Amino acid sequence: MGNSLKSRHSFFRILSLTIVAALAVAIAISCVFSYTATIENIEHTFYEDQQAAEKQLIASSNLIDRGKRIYEATFNSQLETGLKQFRVAYVASGGDPSTINLSLLKEELEEFTAAEVDLYIINADGVIEYATYTPDIGIDFSTYPIFFEEFTKVRQGDVFVPDRSGNGVDHTEKLRKFAYLPTPDHRYVLEMSLNMESLPDDQRIFTYGEVISDVTETNPIVMDIRFYSSAFDPFGVSEVGENGMDAATIAVLHQLRETGEPVSISDPDTQTETRHIIVDIDDTTSPINSLLDFYAVVTYTTAARDAAAFQALVTHSANLLLALGVAALLGILISRRVVRPVTEIVDDIDIIASGDLDHTIRQARIPEFSRIADGTTILVKELKEKITEINQKNRELMASEAEKTLILNAVTEAVFFLDTDYTIIWANAAGRKITAVTEGGPAGCPCYVVAHGEPRVCDGCPIPDALERQHPVQGTVMTADGRVNEVIASPVVDDTRVLTGIVVTALDVTARETAATALRTSERQYRDLFIGMNTGFALIRMEECGDIRFLTVNPAFARITEIQPENAADGLVEVVVPGGGEIAEMIFQRVRENHAHEPLEFHSDNLGRDLRITAFPTAKENEAGVLLEDVTSIVELRRQQRGTLEQIEQNLEHLAILNDEIRNPLMVILGYTELDEGIYADRIYEQISSINELVRRLDQGWLESEKVREFLRKHHDWDPEEPGDQS
Repeated sequence: MGNSLKSRHSFFRILSLTIVAALAVAIAISCVFSYTATIENIEHTFYEDQQAAEKQLIASSNLIDRGKRIYEATFNSQLETGLKQFRVAYVASGGDPSTINLSLLKEELEEFTAAEVDLYIINADGVIEYATYTPDIGIDFSTYPIFFEEFTKVRQGDVFVPDRSGNGVDHTEKLRKFAYLPTPDHRYVLEMSLNMESLPDDQRIFTYGEVISDVTETNPIVMDIRFYSSAFDPFGVSEVGENGMDAATIAVLHQLRETGEPVSISDPDTQTETRHIIVDIDDTTSPINSLLDFYAVVTYTTAARDAAAFQALVTHSANLLLALGVAALLGILISRRVVRPVTEIVDDIDIIASGDLDHTIRQARIPEFSRIADGTTILVKELKEKITEINQKNRELMASEAEKTLILNAVTEAVFFLDTDYTIIWANAAGRKITAVTEGGPAGCPCYVVAHGEPRVCDGCPIPDALERQHPVQGTVMTADGRVNEVIASPVVDDTRVLTGIVVTALDVTARETAATALRTSERQYRDLFIGMNTGFALIRMEECGDIRFLTVNPAFARITEIQPENAADGLVEVVVPGGGEIAEMIFQRVRENHAHEPLEFHSDNLGRDLRITAFPTAKENEAGVLLEDVTSIVELRRQQRGTLEQIEQNLEHLAILNDEIRNPLMVILGYTELDEGIYADRIYEQISSINELVRRLDQGWLESEKVREFLRKHHDWDPEEPGDQS
């Protein structure tokens, strides 16, 4: 009973808090949305007021500029007349500006103009070479690309071009109205200006100060407006606020010129927001139009907007607190109504949960809870039947599981069941021998850690492909201890084609792979020898019909016989190598007579070469291997050797004859000298002794040559008495 009371109080608190929390969240979300919408409306209204003020500012500025443009156009006729007179003076100078008296011409032009005149001569590079206003001499308009482009069009044209008034390129000079006229030779542009400041003040009626006054009076949120030229110089002094130029403002104006987007700066302390905008002046006819646009810095007060936002915050906060109080009261009342029947149902369920499945749940006074009680009673009855059925099936499943486990443990291959994260869930006996999986349950270890001890998938592992394809994949994996396993990964999917795991079988094929590697190495070595050997090799076979065919030839054989290897494959020897049929028949005859090992040398007239063939039988009947060598150079060397030996024999014979022919006259001289002992007898004896010593040496050399000849006869099968070529 105590537990029931405790449960009831706990459920009451949870339900109360849940209802209160749900209502509080709904109320809070509603208040937040309402407050956000109110703030957005306030911000939107403030933004629209800003846009209206800035549109009025830009429109008024364009009206002021249009009025100034109309006013300045009244001086165009004076400028055109003056420039035409200026061009007459240029033509009279022969195109040499240095000879023109600009001061005198200025005085002449001022007689019919309404203001002070200045004259300028600008060259094709945009540089002012001559001017009556000396501070402008040397100014280079090419540093202003857009203006210089318009200036070049003026120089290349032939018409008078009026321009707007301005304070010079540095915006520090007096206000002047400009106009241009190109010279006939298009080398220069003649420029004339009127000093607008020398005119009566009542003629300069268009000022931007009026724009500032109108905008601030029409828009209460505008506190101050400041204008800056394209060179960031202030103009149009405001009567509302100060007109200053600080470094921060200049930096913001630089950013505005680079991006072209308005820049807003808020100051909560002063309740102001300052917007920096570009005032686009609509004038496409003036050469200086690129410099007419200027910047406006508009300061708005945010006091009214901030006050409205604060008022919205206070109102919504009060509404939120009131709504939360009402939600708490409703939560408590609803909870009390719901808790009692729920507690009774819970008590009955506790009795059933304790094991009394025959207990009946009491009916509740609330229809919905009564339906819960009836449904729970039916559920308990069905649950009792299901439990009985499950227990029976569990017993059958355990028996089947034990039988299958026994079968899998008897398999020599390692069998694993993994989840989709490669974690080992189950392994058979063979698998447990090579992993950390125990028979009592999964080790929770990834398979790749077991395989090679690293946190990555094994090289060549088929599991990723099998998971991706959902189809069995086979691969080869090397373990950390160097063993090679043949792995087959088979995905396991349920009836809805959802992947639930993967079955992996691994078979140790280290010995087989080692043998296969050795076999491939041996085959590669013999293949390299077959292709790279300089001795030709061919395998031939004699068919039952008597035809002899090539089975294979190596590149050296094809090179020696001057055939293509692809032509020799399964081709008749007589067709592939003309005249080779007789040689092939002779080879098989020598094989049958066991004389295949004896080399056979012959001269091929078709190839013009001397060849040597060594044949040997193979393990197959009617097949023979043939080694073919090109011995043309060896045969030629033998011929040369025989000729050399024959020449040596002749030289030896001539040497023996020469010894006899020298010694006989020498003996005669010695005899005559002994008969007539003259005054030169001693010297003659000396010379005879010297000659006799030389002859003796020749005899000794002849004897040694005889030994050489005997060596050649013995070891080179050479007999000088036998005629003919033995090569």
